[in-house]
Amino acid sequence: MNKVVLIVLALLLTSCKSTHFLPSSYDESVTTFDSYQKAIELYDSIVLHETSKEELKALGFDVDKGQNVQALTYLDVSKRFLHNPAISKDDLPDGVIKCLESKDGCYAYQFYIEKINKERYGSFWADAFDFRKKVHHTGWKFDAMIIIVDNVVVYKLQSGVPNIDRKEVEKQPLGPLQGMDPRDVKRLL
Repeated sequence: MNKVVLIVLALLLTSCKSTHFLPSSYDESVTTFDSYQKAIELYDSIVLHETSKEELKALGFDVDKGQNVQALTYLDVSKRFLHNPAISKDDLPDGVIKCLESKDGCYAYQFYIEKINKERYGSFWADAFDFRKKVHHTGWKFDAMIIIVDNVVVYKLQSGVPNIDRKEVEKQPLGPLQGMDPRDVKRLL
């Protein structure tokens, strides 16, 4: 039994820089889009004043499922486009004006689609004892607003981040003692 404990300790100590023991996570929206480029391609195939709600569903923009999509009222659309006093109704795109004029006949949807991988890297011991946590974020995000009036798309707008590649480092020089109350530290000593 003692030999097993010594072997495990030896393996842990020799792999101080190993990332095999560090946690990782994957955050993915349930979607038919497997990449940012595919989302853009399908978004670009939406034709204003022609694409119907059913055709949107076939393209992967399923407004009925309710996954990763927020339903907006014409009042929400108004707030988003007319939040600045310098912008008047005349400055808005035709599809947005049509939405505001049709009031309850307007259906707007905001899609939030993302695939993010978060992988910890660096020293296992520094991470395990809260001295330094390093996280590498990779993936993509895609957002689209689609406005439908009379069952036809009248406006669309997209934004996103095609390539997320960000590193995050959190340092705590005192490790596990960093956030402790001074009275608790005195008790430990």
